[in-house]
Amino acid sequence: MTINVDLSEHGIETALNRLAQVIDNLSAGIDETVEILTNEGREIAQAYDGNMADVTADRPDKVTGIITASGETAIIAEFGAGDDTMTNIPFDNPPPVDVYPGSWSEQVGTGFYAEHGYWYYGGVRFYGGGTGRVEPRQGLYHAKEHIINTAMSVAQEAIHL
Repeated sequence: MTINVDLSEHGIETALNRLAQVIDNLSAGIDETVEILTNEGREIAQAYDGNMADVTADRPDKVTGIITASGETAIIAEFGAGDDTMTNIPFDNPPPVDVYPGSWSEQVGTGFYAEHGYWYYGGVRFYGGGTGRVEPRQGLYHAKEHIINTAMSVAQEAIHL
């Protein structure tokens, strides 16, 4: 963007008014960009996690969007369970709990999987690695990847200078 300034009192005033408009447009465009990306990310995470997590979006301010997966099985939805638990965590910050095969069993559950290598839920035997799998759904990871891959195009549509 280029703003040509006529070096007169009127020209400088016109340029300052134009810059003020650019600042307003930039602020509104950033707010809209964050709103769109946060909502799309929430929808994607919820679609992947299904009924294993409740995914919400929050906007504490105009430049911040927070997507949260919660519920009793949200960690399992993201990282899997049993033999299918992810060991390579694809996030910059670690999850708030230990994540490795058997971590839930050892730290929250009865310890049955940690001791036997399988567990029963609803009369069904689970272990991972075949039938009875609980693979990671990675809702938050897929949301993150979508946001990274679309942020530029969303911003270009939303920001009008």
